[in-house]
Amino acid sequence: MKTLGAWRKKLTPSAKKQITQDWSAEFPGLGVYKPLWFLRIVEPLLIGISLERDSSNDVYKPLFHVHNLCNGFTFLTLTLATPLETVRTGSQERISVLSHEKKFVDAAHRMKKLSLLPLEGDVKLSEVLTAYRKGMKKYPSLLPHLQYQDMALICGWISNNKLKDGLIDEAYKELKGWPKDILEQIGGLDKWIFELKQKANNTEALRELSKANIEAFKVGKLPRSALIDDMS
Repeated sequence: MKTLGAWRKKLTPSAKKQITQDWSAEFPGLGVYKPLWFLRIVEPLLIGISLERDSSNDVYKPLFHVHNLCNGFTFLTLTLATPLETVRTGSQERISVLSHEKKFVDAAHRMKKLSLLPLEGDVKLSEVLTAYRKGMKKYPSLLPHLQYQDMALICGWISNNKLKDGLIDEAYKELKGWPKDILEQIGGLDKWIFELKQKANNTEALRELSKANIEAFKVGKLPRSALIDDMS
């Protein structure tokens, strides 16, 4: 028979339930999507925090992220994934189940400051684009086309055509210098740009897709705030 101490070291269903309740209390603007996962709707985005587990199943790692509901993926992405960092070394924070009670309040407060977007209230379009650019700069990707795609689709969803067209032009200039074999992975740059324009230019279809994904991912009951176009 396991001792109480041994039981508390693992992310058992009971431990996950308690940790979820504790973190949820610290983030009233977020709802519980699943155990250890908190989200809110700022259409067309989901914004939130995931407490990621590892193979040991005795620690969790807080992570800010967003998901674009009109990007066409059939699973929730961890776009702009930003892990909580330790105060002393800047390495990824790992909170053991055993130390949860002592550490979670401070960790939650630091997570609020770290998050690239507000975790409650309305969000401005300028904040969203700034968050994407910060994420691309801090965590550069070999294939940043997905971030450009997200930004263009978000601007298409909100019907800011000037910004949308500018982002697509910027993406073309940024990506055209890629090696040919890398571009082939996305079907070629011209084809990718053409398809992105088709998607981003259809505001009605983007809004329908976003609403359909709210239903598909079963997130409709989560807290909801508005995306405000402050860049028109």
